[in-house]
Amino acid sequence: MAITYDWSFTFDTDDNLVKNIHWKYLAQDGTLRTYNETIEDGAEQTTYSLMDADYSASLYGSCVGDDMNFSSMTKQNVIDKVLAKESTTESNMQTKLENSINAKKSNTTVSKDKDWS
Repeated sequence: MAITYDWSFTFDTDDNLVKNIHWKYLAQDGTLRTYNETIEDGAEQTTYSLMDADYSASLYGSCVGDDMNFSSMTKQNVIDKVLAKESTTESNMQTKLENSINAKKSNTTVSKDKDWS
């Protein structure tokens, strides 16, 4: 199955101007599964959809928003800003994520706990 990539963002703003961009670039490979969970809190009920894949890797960070106008910016504007601030390309990021996923697929490392008592 092909690796899928997805950007997500949150923003710190002041008077509709973007001060900081908090970003995550997620790569997923394998079978994608969606889980729906409903949480009841008194009179409120919230349903969350969670997505899971056989293998995933992500890159994340924050950068300044250079006072971009929050109302008029596009997703591509934000992606371009992040790539410029990180001095990279989307292709380079995808290569890093793909390498990380491939390392997980061939990983023979096993996690163990040790009781020190």
